[in-house]
Amino acid sequence: MCGIQTHWTVRLYACTARWALLLSFLAFAPQAVAQRFGGGGAVGGVQVDVEGIVSSVDVKGLATLRKAREEALQAVPSDIAKASDLRKVSLRKLAEAIAAHQDKRAGAPLTDDFNYLAGLQRIQYIFVYPEQKDIVIAGPAAGWKINAQAEVVGSNTGLPVLRLDDLLVALQNTEQARQTMISCSIDPTPEGIQRLNGFLKKQKVMNAGVKAGVEASLGKQTVTLTGVPATSRCAHVMLAADYRMKRYAMHLEPAPVKGMPSYLELLRSSRSKPPADLSPRWWIEADYQPLLTDGEGLAWEIRPGVKVMSEDEKRDAAGKLRGTGRVNALAKKWSDTMTAKYKELAAKDSIFAELQNCMDLAVAAALISKEQLAEKAGLDMSIYTDNRRLVVDGLPMPKHVQTEVSVAKSGREWLITASGGVQFHSWGVTAKQETSDATKKARESAAAGANWWWD
Repeated sequence: MCGIQTHWTVRLYACTARWALLLSFLAFAPQAVAQRFGGGGAVGGVQVDVEGIVSSVDVKGLATLRKAREEALQAVPSDIAKASDLRKVSLRKLAEAIAAHQDKRAGAPLTDDFNYLAGLQRIQYIFVYPEQKDIVIAGPAAGWKINAQAEVVGSNTGLPVLRLDDLLVALQNTEQARQTMISCSIDPTPEGIQRLNGFLKKQKVMNAGVKAGVEASLGKQTVTLTGVPATSRCAHVMLAADYRMKRYAMHLEPAPVKGMPSYLELLRSSRSKPPADLSPRWWIEADYQPLLTDGEGLAWEIRPGVKVMSEDEKRDAAGKLRGTGRVNALAKKWSDTMTAKYKELAAKDSIFAELQNCMDLAVAAALISKEQLAEKAGLDMSIYTDNRRLVVDGLPMPKHVQTEVSVAKSGREWLITASGGVQFHSWGVTAKQETSDATKKARESAAAGANWWWD
């Protein structure tokens, strides 16, 4: 693979031949919201304060946040509220409409129809119209609402809507995405590893005190983000998806879909155990089918997919992690199950659909850049690519995550694990292409509307 890599890691520490611990690094970050959007920044019930410290939002706080965001949400225009199998958004006309809005209401925030891209729930097609000096993105759409997690989702499907700020981040970071790895990692400090090793050597039995001692020994984890701004919403969505995957893998909370037991449950019920000096790492990876194109570079269809991968890793006494190139059967079973359940899971836990949206936007931005679609269309994209034209609100930068431990007994051993990650190569996706007459026909049937969006 090549291009960008979103590499997130959650580590498992195998401590002795008798012990295995389940560590969850609570890495999560807030959602980017308009300044008028009440309740502050939070995603999936977790917030990051101004000092970069992650903390959970309690049930009462989440209810307050949801109410504030519902009150701040503007009424969805009746024409946008209607569900559409294929809504089109003109990037040229959208830019003109935003500029006109700014001229009339200088300094006023953009309205929700702009912020949520007329209710698009994903990018399925990208059409180029040189005769109109335009690029059009298209996909299923509807109105929107606030869900139980205080997130903005489609009123018909419950899937998250695309957001203008995420599109801007994708378009403004295409070159960085091509040259460097987009990554997020959550790692203990070397001092924390040394404290942990020293602490565990002194323990004879596993009990609640040991659990607390492990948490205190490792202390705060360090969050590292590269490739996209660490204060961007897309970076925080990736952190959130990593966090949710770890919660489900480690039995810190049950998955909201049937037939997806935690890795810890698999270990409990299995007679075979992985080697005590190894730990599984899971990561979410893009699994797109080749892009479909009309052969002229004027019509493109994005066909997304996601898979969950696993590999056994080993960490030395200094805390350095090394991949082994192997995977134990139980870890693979868990990753295969999450892959099979991903769409169902995304429908229940919207952060996984948000992650897919961010992947799609990165692919679309990479495609526009790689294939020089703006030049082909004769379209001025500066309003999107110049971060001085449309300013994306920065979120608090995640810096530290407190260690959380979950333990379970399996036979005569105590199991302690930590795992997680995401890796994604948007430019690699654009390299795989196939010609399709259906894509050409889809472009021909997408007649331009008078507005910046149309069905």
